[in-house]
Parts: sequence; C-alpha cells; structure tokens
Amino acid sequence: MPDEIDSSALNEWLFNENTVNKVLKLLMDNGLKVNNVNTIGKTIIFAKNQNHAKFIEACFNSMYPMLKGHYLKVITHSSDKAKHAIDLFKQADKLLQIVVSVDMLYTGIDVPELLNLFF
Repeated sequence: MPDEIDSSALNEWLFNENTVNKVLKLLMDNGLKVNNVNTIGKTIIFAKNQNHAKFIEACFNSMYPMLKGHYLKVITHSSDKAKHAIDLFKQADKLLQIVVSVDMLYTGIDVPELLNLFF
C-alpha cells in the first residue's frame, strides 16, 4: 500500500467506467427511495469537473437505457436550460430524480424531497 497517491492516479481511478458503474449501482440499489420504494429519491451527485459529470451521465445511460434522458441530467453553468432542469428537479411529482453537478448546486438548493447526496 503506497503512503501517498498522486492526484492524476486518483483521477484515473475515479474516472474509470468500472468505478462509476459500481457507484451508480450502489445508488440505484441502496439509495433512499420513494413511491413505495420503486423510484430512487431526489439525488445530487457532485462531480469533479464537466468531463467527469458527462462521463457519469454516459455510464448511467449505458446501464439504464430505459431511463435515459429523463431520470438523470447534468446541471452545470454550461448546461443548456439549466434553470429549467433545476425547476423540474425541485418538483416532487416530476421524474427527474438525479442531477449531476459540478459548480452550480454547491451553494445550496431548496429541494425538501432531496434524499441522497453522492460526492
């Protein structure tokens, strides 16, 4: 076991498909749920940067193609229609359940239904 790990080596470990898929599976299997435990509760995943956020989204879409496009969205300052996506996420009865953010939701967001946070 090394005494220290270089940040670039750590990023390689974090940005690989196997690790992201394991974390997403952990969330989908064990995250807090709603609707009689059929739907993952409102969740924010905090990514390291825009590329990491897009990578998480691509992994999710590959693992859960039936949920692609409406269940998880990347919301950052460079996202198209970010405000609309945030407004959708805030609504308990809307299906956007997971948002991946880099820089936009760190200062706080008022979502009383928020159940899961992943860093």
